[in-house]
Amino acid sequence: MLDFVKIKTDLESSFNSDMADGVDVSINVNVINEENGKFSVSVLDNKCTVYDDNLSKADITVGFVDKDTMIDMFTKGVNPTSLVMSGKMTFNGDMGKGRSIKGLFMKWEF
Repeated sequence: MLDFVKIKTDLESSFNSDMADGVDVSINVNVINEENGKFSVSVLDNKCTVYDDNLSKADITVGFVDKDTMIDMFTKGVNPTSLVMSGKMTFNGDMGKGRSIKGLFMKWEF
């Protein structure tokens, strides 16, 4: 089971607003095989908000095989193309907006 409160707290507190200039993206996140594995992240006006469910409409939807892969993607800047090609992540949506989030959460430690 995902600890949503910890994920929300860690993502929002480690958000690097200095890198978010001009970023406007909403992301639905699905972590397969995790109870309570759906949440969403919205970045707008140099602010990050994490919601406890998927948005009705998002720019991007990403799916992860497990929690560790999701953490690596957000916090360690793991190459999303490599994750998709290895079957560890699915991606659907605007790739340009997907690239815009790289490095926004690099301070996050789970």
